[in-house]
Amino acid sequence: MPGANGDQESFLIRTATQLWSIVAPNREVEVVRGRSGDLSRLTLPTGETVKFAYLKPGPSARMTLSMYPADTLSQAKRLYANSSRAKAVLVSARTAGIEPNFHFGFMGLPPHF
Repeated sequence: MPGANGDQESFLIRTATQLWSIVAPNREVEVVRGRSGDLSRLTLPTGETVKFAYLKPGPSARMTLSMYPADTLSQAKRLYANSSRAKAVLVSARTAGIEPNFHFGFMGLPPHF
């Protein structure tokens, strides 16, 4: 039943938003539209290597935590400048199911091939 699934997703988004407010009080939390539906997004304190953390409703009333370290050039420079921090991310990629957030980035210039 499509309505019930939408109701469950809406409930999970509200729950995720409440969870963020408990785990990270006084941090900015908002619901944003992702490629595959709504996400509850937490703005992280410094944003030096990771700016946002997302909770997304999944099947069977589960939620997926997503974070995109080194998502921008400035974040990548900070992350990979510290070898122990970069190693921790690479080790986590093998154990925690980390996947890349592939996208094209450019600064006001057309892409060159």
